Amino acid sequence: MKLSRTLSRRLALSALLFVPAFALAADAGTPPVAPTVAAPAPETPRYTTTREMQDDVRLTRFCLDRFHISQKKTDATDMRQVIRNFFAQLDPSRSFFLQSDYKLACARFEKVLPDYLKNGSMTAAFGIYEIFEKRVAERVDRARERLARGFDLANGDSLKLNRKDEPWCATDAELDAFWEKRLTNDLINELIGGGKSGGEDAADEAGEDAEPDLSEAAVRAACEKIAKRYEKFRKNLVLEPWEIEEMFLNALTAQFDPHTTFFPKESMEDFQISMRNSLCGIGAVLYDDEGYCTVREIIPGGPVDRSGKFSVGDRIIAVGSGTDDSVALTDVVGMRLNRIVRMLRGKKGETVRLLVESGSDHGDRKYISLVRDEVKLTEQLATAKLISVPAETADAAAPAADVPVGVINLPAFYGKDRTDAQAFSTTEDVKELLGKLKGAGAGAIVLDLRDNGGGYLNEAVDLTELFVGSGEPVLQVRGAAGSDANVLRTGRKTLFDAAKHIFTTTLPEWNGPLVVLVSKASASASEIVAGALRDNRRAVIVGDAQTHGKGSVQEIVPFSYLVDDEAQKASIKITRSKWYAPSGDSIQLKGVAADIRVPTVYSVFPISESDLDNPLPWDSIPSVLDESRPQPGWLAAPVSPELIAALDDASRRRQAELPEFVTHGRAISWWERAEKDRTVPLDIRERIERRAADKAFVRTIRDEYEAFAENDFRSEEIRLDSAVEAEKSGDDAKTKGFSLSKRRGSKLLPQSGKNADAEEKEDPEYDVVLREAARIAADWARSLNRVPADAN
Repeated sequence: MKLSRTLSRRLALSALLFVPAFALAADAGTPPVAPTVAAPAPETPRYTTTREMQDDVRLTRFCLDRFHISQKKTDATDMRQVIRNFFAQLDPSRSFFLQSDYKLACARFEKVLPDYLKNGSMTAAFGIYEIFEKRVAERVDRARERLARGFDLANGDSLKLNRKDEPWCATDAELDAFWEKRLTNDLINELIGGGKSGGEDAADEAGEDAEPDLSEAAVRAACEKIAKRYEKFRKNLVLEPWEIEEMFLNALTAQFDPHTTFFPKESMEDFQISMRNSLCGIGAVLYDDEGYCTVREIIPGGPVDRSGKFSVGDRIIAVGSGTDDSVALTDVVGMRLNRIVRMLRGKKGETVRLLVESGSDHGDRKYISLVRDEVKLTEQLATAKLISVPAETADAAAPAADVPVGVINLPAFYGKDRTDAQAFSTTEDVKELLGKLKGAGAGAIVLDLRDNGGGYLNEAVDLTELFVGSGEPVLQVRGAAGSDANVLRTGRKTLFDAAKHIFTTTLPEWNGPLVVLVSKASASASEIVAGALRDNRRAVIVGDAQTHGKGSVQEIVPFSYLVDDEAQKASIKITRSKWYAPSGDSIQLKGVAADIRVPTVYSVFPISESDLDNPLPWDSIPSVLDESRPQPGWLAAPVSPELIAALDDASRRRQAELPEFVTHGRAISWWERAEKDRTVPLDIRERIERRAADKAFVRTIRDEYEAFAENDFRSEEIRLDSAVEAEKSGDDAKTKGFSLSKRRGSKLLPQSGKNADAEEKEDPEYDVVLREAARIAADWARSLNRVPADAN
């Protein structure tokens, strides 16, 4: 099975908790609107700080000083690190700058940069960028010259792919040595990527295990193609002034926390488009990985997800429009990410054709055609099924009854204020599914949040009420240290009974055993729900050791509001507060810990908040839980340390004994090795052998899962009424997403690497982690005798 198509949603819009920022400026003071220091040194005519840029710089500085939760001041910021951040944004792979360039930039700008920021000057940014342009031109010229000569494709050397933490080379000779390896790797990728040389058609005709063409003509053609790519690369790196401004100001904001971001008007337009979902694309969250457009997350229900041909970590190498294979694709290696995104967007129904390199096997490439479409809310709705979990040991004379366990898969916390043709509510949908699962005889519930990156805060609060009733604490929100925390409780929709002069209370929709299944990718609103259910002793948390760990809240602050100027279109997304579980523990960095660990594939990837640069620290505030209060009378399945210990012991035994966990562990270990070993050999035969071994491993694991799937638990799909009605009306647009649950959470295997436009054998649907969560829920139900007499 493929790697789960949704890694961390920490950068997805749904993973961010936003609150309105229009009340911010009441006590903010007056933002600076005029220079406060002497003008900086003259700039070159090509790159000049405009008045609009001056305002952007000063307002960014003003917002950081006045609004950021850390109460840190820009004057106290390490300007050497700001310069280093900007260098790293321009040259993430450490392929162009020299150490001397960085030292020279620090000597020139470190001490004057605070004054430049006060003055709104972009002199430092433009000066550093012009050095970068010069270095890129030098390196591309040398690369073209080097590609005209032969390469040793059988040397015993290797190339480290992730150079993010590497220093810049000290000398030209050291950089030349690195580029020798880089170009050799480029050549190997080109030769083995498509199976055969000769372009797109040849690649499409090549079989999965085709021997690459290593003839002199093929090598020469590959070298010419790479040389053309680097020439395009040089052109792609010619940035507009606003792009340089954006990178430089975000080198500054990154010193405060990883989620605070400056948006120039151009990027703000893109952000607003993504919020409105008004343009069609491919349905993936992308990021720049050392010059490669890389898939960070696959949006449930989007074209990429529906194709079944992508894995997280895959790289988009080239992009084109149309169904005609003869149409040339545009190479996008080294291109700014915002430009690539605009190429991927277009009119609904149009075809976009991609050349994609496997993230698990660098050099293995495939051509994929997608039809642009909107990722609509109907494609991310909650789904459910009823699983019959058999007893582990059964007396043949008196077989134990199966336990019906309801599973609710929730990919996002969606809400009613979406501008969609039809309004949906997470809470109302889950409430409907709970009612149907109860009616079907469910003895326990599993709430699957493994791929849920968050969404609407109000829906997280309301959904928690379905399991704890009204009046219970869900989370605490606090701004800067020393400020009072605001407690959000269930019962937001509780009505006031005027006759009795009291607020009416609501009982939970489900009072039985509840397992919340989480992963390292469960973020934001998912962590709010998991933390609240844990602290209120209402659920057992199962999954990865901890959730994502994003415990901060961002606000969008439009600069036009601060200066009362509608012509000002830039904004800043700034971290204003943090949220805490009812116990007072911050979710920041530590996330929500699992009571019972059942590792998912996410556990081996560096996708947590703690893996980001400059995350906010963990802290705690006083608890709002009433530990002395007795358990409510409605609660049929109390959580206790003794219960967790018993369930954990049984789960550990199964994980040690069942064959499916052996296969599961081998698949996770394979990904862990691939993640840790970020080097590739520069011997083409060794690369071919490694690729063949990886494909053989994938086939073996797939075969084992197929064998397991023949004896999978019996299950029945439980559908929302809206899904049934949409199907009856034949509205395909509304039914696309109602059977997505089978594609989430269990994908462990990468793509096989063959041409993805061809027919592929579907991976078996066998979710080891979900099966174990269902067993844990069934064990809990059995301990309470919640097993229907006619369960079998």
